[in-house]
Amino acid sequence: IGKESTKEVLAAPHRPVEVCRLLTRCLANEALTPQIKARVDENVAFYSDFGGMCDRIQKTPMPLTYTRHTARFLTTWLMFVP
Repeated sequence: IGKESTKEVLAAPHRPVEVCRLLTRCLANEALTPQIKARVDENVAFYSDFGGMCDRIQKTPMPLTYTRHTARFLTTWLMFVP
């Protein structure tokens, strides 16, 4: 990846999507067999899907009861650590 591509990825609002777009563009310029191109494109699609899943998990708010329970447990545990 050249400096221009790196700048594009860093300037993008959603970097994983920009990386997928860049990989697809690079794949289109390569002289590969159609089977290999399809396989690589399938892997890029998996990467994009898993990136979306991770974003959804990251943006899901943690319920307040879980955070309170964790804080109380850690406080109690730290009190009894020698």
